[in-house]
Amino acid sequence: MRIVGSEEHVVVPELLSAWARVPGLPQTPELGFGDSAIAKRLRDAGEGRLAAMDDQGVDRQVLSVTTLGVQNLPPKFVLQKLVEDRKLLLKGALQL
Repeated sequence: MRIVGSEEHVVVPELLSAWARVPGLPQTPELGFGDSAIAKRLRDAGEGRLAAMDDQGVDRQVLSVTTLGVQNLPPKFVLQKLVEDRKLLLKGALQL
């Protein structure tokens, strides 16, 4: 039997950087800011995530950009980020 994690979250560096420029947005670990364990896990879409999956017996994960997503960013940036993020996630998926 295969185990698939279907509600897994990730944040990519470019999105984190864009959020850091949003006035009034709190830079919390739940968004991926800082050095707490949760922030580090959100930022890790590579070896650390794969090791954690192996430890937990998870075969696949469906990754979604964590909340806030791109809703609070300018439309031009959003379209560019969506394309870049999809390419990044697809590249990772193809390496599996």
